[in-house]
Amino acid sequence: MKRMLIALAALLLLAGCGAAGTETPVTTAAEAATTTQAATTIVPTEDIHWVASDYYPARAADNERFPLYVELPEDDIQLYGVNGENYHGDMVLFHEGRETTFSGWGFSKYDLPCIAYYDFDGNGVKDIGVITLVSGGTFTYLTDLHIVTIEKIDTGFIVNDGPYYEYEYADHAFTCEDAAAFLGKGLQAKQGKKKDEIELSYAGKAWTVAIDPGLHWTEEDGVIITQDGYGPGEVSFTFEKKGIKLHTTLFVLCEGHAPVDLPAGFTADVVFDGKQIRLTNIDFQVHQEN
Repeated sequence: MKRMLIALAALLLLAGCGAAGTETPVTTAAEAATTTQAATTIVPTEDIHWVASDYYPARAADNERFPLYVELPEDDIQLYGVNGENYHGDMVLFHEGRETTFSGWGFSKYDLPCIAYYDFDGNGVKDIGVITLVSGGTFTYLTDLHIVTIEKIDTGFIVNDGPYYEYEYADHAFTCEDAAAFLGKGLQAKQGKKKDEIELSYAGKAWTVAIDPGLHWTEEDGVIITQDGYGPGEVSFTFEKKGIKLHTTLFVLCEGHAPVDLPAGFTADVVFDGKQIRLTNIDFQVHQEN
């Protein structure tokens, strides 16, 4: 999914700094929904440093236009929200005094973004990882993953007796829709041997999941990870010490019933090769079996 990066020069005043570098907008595509799970796993050589803000938007004053969501002060990285009457899900990333606006990075009404500064692709240059909430509520918790790569370019100019650099930021996004589409392609569901069972299969493996006896499920109803990227369902990315994890739940929609979560879901490792985000080590967990 493409994400446009738009410079927001007016926010320089917010950071309390003068003119710094020039950011070049870069647009990239996730393309991960078409990849195979045989991705090369990047083995982290150090723990991922990540933080989640304790800021709660609902407590902010109505006129707090650019609340600070989360920051890594020692790395000079801050992530601001764009709130108020004109809120469109934008976030403003400050890195070494330079600001870039990312459009459609989700909403923070229910939960806040997490941010990490880490060399996710193992090329020797640290990237900025951000997990944002795009939909939350009853039966719903959907997040997107963004990895922003940074290219530092020497312009050849000298400013204040030192080289002057420009930065290019590229947003590599792997959304909840990407994850659901990729995993959903191989997921099969059929009526089990018992009326209150569903037989699930994925990548040659099969599982039996028990459902409520009062639930009149049919194979036509199907089993879904999420619906149109808004819910219901759960697709949650998390930063961990040694990598990024994905967890999903499954649910069914039956006539006369609210969405019903199944006691099962996918887990996977998330890897980044510098261009694409992929899923590997895909597994399926049944939390309750007959």
